[in-house]
Amino acid sequence: YSEVTLECRINGENYNLLQSASLGMQSRYGTAEEPVLLTVFAPAQSVSSRMPRRHVTSSSGVCAFSLSYIDRLFDENLHMCFNGTMQQRNLPYISGPVDEGKCPRAGTTGNIVDFCQRALKISGRTPITQEIGLEIPNTLVTSVSAASVNSNLLAILGTNSGQIIKVLVTNTKAEIV
Repeated sequence: YSEVTLECRINGENYNLLQSASLGMQSRYGTAEEPVLLTVFAPAQSVSSRMPRRHVTSSSGVCAFSLSYIDRLFDENLHMCFNGTMQQRNLPYISGPVDEGKCPRAGTTGNIVDFCQRALKISGRTPITQEIGLEIPNTLVTSVSAASVNSNLLAILGTNSGQIIKVLVTNTKAEIV
């Protein structure tokens, strides 16, 4: 078991409450289509709040992450535990007394090709930040659905007031269409 935080930060705002996610396919940089995770986040009312801001001035963040990028960062976080960069697994609520929550000592496990064969529970400390982000001002987006159109990725967003917003996600940016 491993977990890593998805981060959606746009224009200095930390959109830290995931509202919805959808998987779509996108041709990236002229290559074959690959899966992309489209997400919509809202900012929390406070640091410890689990509730999004629901007042009129609330904004939403639409963030995109390719699955290959997510996979690479999961592996990077796991390697940090095995190569000695990270000393603790950061999952006391799951890892319990196993090795007192510590990562294996560097150099004791050899080169690990497939982490699925290792019994290690870890919370990676390097977050996965979005590759593409778009702020939707003064709107609380509560749902997202993905569609492929001519090798482009189209996000269909639903708001808490019943509006539908279309966003075109390209290799480098997202924009309302």
